[in-house]
Amino acid sequence: MRLFQILIYMLALTIGGCLAFQHNIQFPHRSPKQLQYIEKVSESTPGVDFVSKGTPSSNPALNKQGKALFKTNCASCHNKNMKDDLVGPALNGVAARWKDYPEEDLYEWIRNSQSLVESKHPKGVSIWKEWNKAVMAPFPNLSDEDIAAILFYIEETSG
Repeated sequence: MRLFQILIYMLALTIGGCLAFQHNIQFPHRSPKQLQYIEKVSESTPGVDFVSKGTPSSNPALNKQGKALFKTNCASCHNKNMKDDLVGPALNGVAARWKDYPEEDLYEWIRNSQSLVESKHPKGVSIWKEWNKAVMAPFPNLSDEDIAAILFYIEETSG
């Protein structure tokens, strides 16, 4: 009886392996849709993180940090492709849209948009009105370094 169980197990493994090979299933834990985005990393650059377009990041560590912070704080309202609006506006080119103001103003907008609206900041009020006076969630715990990493990730992803 034990020999029969072993033979059945080996037969199942063989059939499964043949099917995986036939359908070129390299990553059984990923769907075929996800497989099309996977880029092969050359052996000379092991562990380098790639953005979705398959281009190497100029700073993989900062990109990874920004991506994690984006997922935690921004992704529920802003589209991850950075090009389409969601609950909040598309973030592609966000730094360029704030170029007429000091960088600190954009950082303050991200931390607490309503403080800029209440102080009648022209850009803050403009965005607030454009988005039907919707209030962006405040993120008072984000440091300048965190915000810089998020902005870096946005530019690398949309860029």
